[in-house]
Amino acid sequence: MGSRGLNTFVLFCAAGICAKALALMVQLEGWAYVDIIAATSDVVVCSKRVSGAEDELFALDTLGKKVLWRKNAYAVTRGETDGLGNLITVEIGDRLVSRKLKNGDVNWHKDLHAIAPGEPSQHPLPSDPNLARPSGLRYEYRDPLIRGEKAFVFRQARRGSPDRWSVLFEDWLVFDTADGRLLHHGSGACLGLAGDVPVVSKDDNTIVAINPSDYSQTEIYRDSTRDRLLAQPIDPWSRGTPAIQYSHRGRCIFNISTIPGNASTPAVYDSSNRKLTVIKPREKQNLPDNWILLSDYAIGYSATGRIAVYDADGKFLRESTLDTRTDADSAAIQFAGTSGTGAVIFRRAESLLVFDIPSLELTDHVERKPAQPWGRVFIRRSSDIIYSVEGNTSLQKMRPDRMPHKLTINLISLKSGQTLWSRIEEATIKKHHTDSPPH
Repeated sequence: MGSRGLNTFVLFCAAGICAKALALMVQLEGWAYVDIIAATSDVVVCSKRVSGAEDELFALDTLGKKVLWRKNAYAVTRGETDGLGNLITVEIGDRLVSRKLKNGDVNWHKDLHAIAPGEPSQHPLPSDPNLARPSGLRYEYRDPLIRGEKAFVFRQARRGSPDRWSVLFEDWLVFDTADGRLLHHGSGACLGLAGDVPVVSKDDNTIVAINPSDYSQTEIYRDSTRDRLLAQPIDPWSRGTPAIQYSHRGRCIFNISTIPGNASTPAVYDSSNRKLTVIKPREKQNLPDNWILLSDYAIGYSATGRIAVYDADGKFLRESTLDTRTDADSAAIQFAGTSGTGAVIFRRAESLLVFDIPSLELTDHVERKPAQPWGRVFIRRSSDIIYSVEGNTSLQKMRPDRMPHKLTINLISLKSGQTLWSRIEEATIKKHHTDSPPH
């Protein structure tokens, strides 16, 4: 697929998952959200979810500055464009849907729930050992990843309540993007895509790479020292940053525990040479908490402002720590995206900090003009346009039962901080008793 498909992803600020986490702990009577699902150079696709069954999928023409199309669609949460004028989304209700990007019409759809699971895991993973009365089976999905004419879908079957659950199995499915045919179905936890090669953790304590032509498996790692291999995707089920953060040009990064009793460390698999590289901590130094993958570098970062650069062979190059502040919340950094020049962008409070890679030189400090909050920030990979969403809200109490509300999508220049266009979405929030909004 090359850079064409990679450029169609949207990178999400991790702050976007906060509303959902809050909703799992408190009862909400109303909500209104806009999420950016996918973007190309001239089209951005958004999902609008408002209590009272006002759920829509709509597309904005960013060059013509107008609404391109609008469709009723229930709680679309994940998606990607294929570079051929189509949008593929995972929707609530376990539906995989392909739409025409130009008008939103459906090409095909698949009921993912109807597809029988892969081989059940021999090692269920309870998130809560006191889980007593599991409820019905439900699936969680990572972002669909498109490689050429194939769409990869990774899912995890859970039983229990949203905040107390156990994992029953994990599997992955491959679909033909042209007609939605199921091409292959495999068992195991997918750790990532190295180009078009799925990297999967199996129940026999191995990690294998899947040949995309015949789906044969090549073992790339084995651990015979423990009952269960500790390997998992980085931030696997978060809606904060899609999986594109962890995959780039034939390589992917994931977490693995190579030493019993030690914390997991990131490992990079390169499908071009079938090499697995484990990034090891320096003497008397812990590794950063979070990771992103660029074409030639792995970037580790922590919310405290620590940023480190490693090369393709896992060799440490340099590290930088931002000045700390008294207010811990304002000091925390969040990954926002990468620019058209390959710089890495972090958000801290109401500033976007642009770092050259690999020098880690702070080359720019972008604030909105005129000065105002950023809202939720989205940056398409290798783009110089920032998408900012304002007005997302969740309400514990509503009086009256109906409330007009505005949601705004802004297009902002990364270079100047100037707003290029703003689109206001009118909504009516209606009172609705539920434990959480649609996810």
